[in-house]
Amino acid sequence: TETWMIGADAVVGDITESGEARVRDIYMDTRSQCSAGAGVCPDTEGGFANDVSDVSSEQDFGLTLIRYKRPLVPSDLVERSVRGEAVDLIIPSAAGIETYIVWALGPISDVGNPLFHNIDYAKKDGNDASLDFGRAVADNCRPLAFLDGTPPPTSSPLPGFRRPLIGDSDGTTTFHADSAALMLGDLDGTTTFNAHIGPSGGQRGYTAITGEASWGIAWYINGYLIPKLTLRRGTTYTFRVSGGDDPTDDANHHPFYLTDSRVGGYRDLTPAERLLETPIAGIWITNQTDDGVFGYDAPLVGPICKYSTGPYTAAAELLEFEDYFATLDTSCAGDSSIIDQAAVLPFTPDETTPDTIYYHCVTHRNLGFEIEVIDADEPAVTLPPTSAPVEIPVADEVGDDFEVVALTGQLEGATLNYRVNFADPAASGVDTLTVVLEVPTQAWVGFAISSDGFMVPSEAVIGLPDTGVVQKYNLNDRSRAGVVPMPEAQQTLIDASVVQTDSSTVLTFTKILAEEGELEIVANEQNTFLSAWGSGNGLGLHDKRAAYTVNLAGGGLGDTVNPRDPTMSMWKAHGFLAAIAWGGLTPIAVAASMLRKFLSAGLWFKIHRAFNMLSVTLTVAAFAIAVAALSRDEGDAVQHFKPQESATKAHRTIGLIVLIVAIFQALGGLMRPHLPAKPDEEAPVYPDQKSGIRRIWEIGHRVFGFSILGLCWYQVQLGIRAYHGIYANDSEIAALTAFYAVIALISSIAVVGFFITLN
Repeated sequence: TETWMIGADAVVGDITESGEARVRDIYMDTRSQCSAGAGVCPDTEGGFANDVSDVSSEQDFGLTLIRYKRPLVPSDLVERSVRGEAVDLIIPSAAGIETYIVWALGPISDVGNPLFHNIDYAKKDGNDASLDFGRAVADNCRPLAFLDGTPPPTSSPLPGFRRPLIGDSDGTTTFHADSAALMLGDLDGTTTFNAHIGPSGGQRGYTAITGEASWGIAWYINGYLIPKLTLRRGTTYTFRVSGGDDPTDDANHHPFYLTDSRVGGYRDLTPAERLLETPIAGIWITNQTDDGVFGYDAPLVGPICKYSTGPYTAAAELLEFEDYFATLDTSCAGDSSIIDQAAVLPFTPDETTPDTIYYHCVTHRNLGFEIEVIDADEPAVTLPPTSAPVEIPVADEVGDDFEVVALTGQLEGATLNYRVNFADPAASGVDTLTVVLEVPTQAWVGFAISSDGFMVPSEAVIGLPDTGVVQKYNLNDRSRAGVVPMPEAQQTLIDASVVQTDSSTVLTFTKILAEEGELEIVANEQNTFLSAWGSGNGLGLHDKRAAYTVNLAGGGLGDTVNPRDPTMSMWKAHGFLAAIAWGGLTPIAVAASMLRKFLSAGLWFKIHRAFNMLSVTLTVAAFAIAVAALSRDEGDAVQHFKPQESATKAHRTIGLIVLIVAIFQALGGLMRPHLPAKPDEEAPVYPDQKSGIRRIWEIGHRVFGFSILGLCWYQVQLGIRAYHGIYANDSEIAALTAFYAVIALISSIAVVGFFITLN
């Protein structure tokens, strides 16, 4: 009766690793992976018939086509699942009868069961979707187009969220679930882990982190999505589990356990398969023979604390974990009626505990992650080499074998120290480049390799002092969301660090010159690099940025690179039109009104009206050019109105306000209440002769006029700064000086003349 997942009769198809099509009849009685005959299950797992036949497939140009047959009246029409939902449904063949449909795309588990879809089931514009299977046969599908027979590009997978090590890390023992910030300190010598359930993190979540398919939910430990835990032998740890305690609600019933299995899901194993897995804690075997495990208890259940997504969660999947976590509803973590009833597992790893174990769910696969177990006398675990070292490398300490280059232009005050390491033993004998980049401020620092001097597409090494993390990034777009860490497999930096003094930040790293799939650094030739730093320690819009060339063979700093952006001329035109409109035309129009006694009868009004109308015309033109330029830059003109970095966001928002207010101000002038008729053209009109509406209009017209003029001056200033920041141009001060000089000249003439008339 509607487009709805639960109770639907589905067919799921995929192509196996051998290239064969696999299609199965599926029933869906709850929103969970198939377990004990409940969830999204093949009919055959519930003891029913697979009604699919005549399966074939084709693959070409990156597209997959699967054909199959199923009867209109299926085999198990009267059967019900363990939760009472229909297993099979009839497809009406009479014309005029609408059959509601659902569809989705998503991954398949290693045993062939569907997992959580990553493209949602169909609702067209929020309405139910249906098909009339009895309609007259017609092919009304739009053909798919290809360019020159080239297969469509495939996007590289995004890297997983970066989360901290939790456990025996530099004396850290407990983190709290109600904050993404770390809470350091030894709390009575016991480490407590709070295990809750939440969404699996989307594109940068469970699958990107583990390489395993996800059903869409996962464990959160102390507020972090599947962090890696570090436990020390001989130390007692406490797991407090709030994963659901109702065994009749499979989607919300997640008994917790520790195991040597990478995927978990002990309940769904056959008795013989259970012999191959060793539960470490959380499962107690009650019936085991040589043929298998036939009985066990899994008591680690408690009222469920389940984080839920919000309206902004999907957009935050491409950002950092802290941004993603902030969009979730985690209120259950503070609900004492749930947390106080959590199941408790004390666990003390010992000499028999494997070095690597996992935390998982008994009833579902792939909800948890890895635990590293270290010896009692092993040194405390430290962060990876991206953490900041104790010693601060400054320019005088980098060594005589480094080339030292003083950067210029926007990068004035920064020093680049570099050394090529041929057959570097630290990189298995391949050539590397060591860079020490010191900048004269406390901020994030970036060093990028570019083929043409443009930010996009380049590849950068960025150090964030707040976290001490240094990573390689793909620069896919000028927005914050387009600066994306490379996949974990490509994070190959050696001895990387970012540290600060009271007045500087130093980024240090060693990078392999030639890495597969990345821009190559050439040891004996000219290379194009970009350097930048921000206004704060968190990654955001750069404060200074420039592109330059360096000959790594010892040629030192080459030319500053000023690449020609295809939209640069459009932004110049946008700026010139706006500056002329609000730095010249509108001030002259206002001055004409203030100096009306110096002008012949009616002339001031003609100047005022003409210059203001011309200013509005140029404003509309400048706005249209901006939208067109953004359409070329970002692929969609509507991006103009979406959140961006704070500086450009302000400029865009004010620009829209200026356009709307300027048009209304002009229309208000054209439709103004008129003055009373004069006996002759030279006769003055005194205030007491004006109507009340006219006087109110005059006050409003002047207030809005001066307000929008001041706002526009600030807007032009923001635009000049944004332009020179993006294009690494050093003439920002000169442009601002010229703009305000013209304004000052016109304003001075108007003000002086106005006071003369008053006297």
